Amino acid sequence: MRPAAIFSDHMVLQGGKKCFVFGESEVDEIIEVSIDDIKVKEKVTAGKWKIELPEHGYGGPYTFIIRSFSGDGESVSSEYSFEDVFYGEVWIVNGQSNIEFELQNADGGEKELAEASFSDIRYFKSIKTPVIDEAFLEEEKKLSWKRLENGNFRDISGVGYFFAKKLHEKLGVTVGMVDCYQGGTSVSCWLSKERLSSHPEGMLYLEEFEESVKNQTEDEYERHLREYNKMVETHLALAAKAKEQNPNITPEELSAQAGDYPWPPPMGLRSAFRPCGLFYTMIERITPFASKGIIYYQGEEDSPKSERYKVLLKELISEFKDVFLDKELPVVIIQLPMFISRNTEDFRDWALIREAQEEAVNESQDASLVSIIDCGEFD
Repeated sequence: MRPAAIFSDHMVLQGGKKCFVFGESEVDEIIEVSIDDIKVKEKVTAGKWKIELPEHGYGGPYTFIIRSFSGDGESVSSEYSFEDVFYGEVWIVNGQSNIEFELQNADGGEKELAEASFSDIRYFKSIKTPVIDEAFLEEEKKLSWKRLENGNFRDISGVGYFFAKKLHEKLGVTVGMVDCYQGGTSVSCWLSKERLSSHPEGMLYLEEFEESVKNQTEDEYERHLREYNKMVETHLALAAKAKEQNPNITPEELSAQAGDYPWPPPMGLRSAFRPCGLFYTMIERITPFASKGIIYYQGEEDSPKSERYKVLLKELISEFKDVFLDKELPVVIIQLPMFISRNTEDFRDWALIREAQEEAVNESQDASLVSIIDCGEFD
């Protein structure tokens, strides 16, 4: 018996909601889960298992114990004991680019890292290995919840951090963030194949992907990826040199000296940007962990195909509710900002994505929209 990687010391469970404990087992066995005055014991079959815990109020610290029993139901065959576990507010931070933007690079980020220490704010950071193989499983074993202390949170989501800090200040409870994001991703990356293929708009992504990797070998993909990474390194070196020589350089001047950022990366069967890939390597690995809701920022990557976006965003909101086993799960959609700065003409495609985001939210249950139209800047 093995619980999912998201169960560890220092974790935060969602208060005031039923929670699910889940993992995998190689044999049929009896599993018992206990925390505080809750104890649930059930027989599970080999494969993936799931046990439902009743609601529990905010509080802690508690010891969280998962035991498996042999056939007689009395002899313990394995046990996992996790310490410093709290019931609080859990939010899943999901999407691309701006939601991934690290605290250390945010305005005021270094000050927060130097001064802040919150044992009552914790985070769990999903891994970004794009395929589930032996390397993925070995890396996943090292995952754990972390308390925000001693500057150990430099690379977490800046948006997630400031959101959690404000929430903690307002509610006075332990807050947990589940960081689950990847820059440069399309909405198609976050949907299951079943959901994506259920719409003509989604089938287009799948067909385009199949065409792009047709007859491609793994060696070819790796070669193309190495070539692409060299182009990125060259661009970043030129951009850094230009910024060092002129800290006030304009976007236009920087583009003239360093060129545009190379994009997109090559597509392949092991690419993090393939349709449905991150659903299986990130979303599915944390479901159905209970949360208060999901914060989702994404859309730039789909702007050239904005006509496909609304129906797939609605499908994503619906799938989140299904896979997390919460039909009333709040999903907060953060709209795209203006591009580059308040004084720069916006791209038409971005406006169409913002429109699609608003319409998708209006046509979905338990979804809300955050407008950040005035937050765009060149970075």
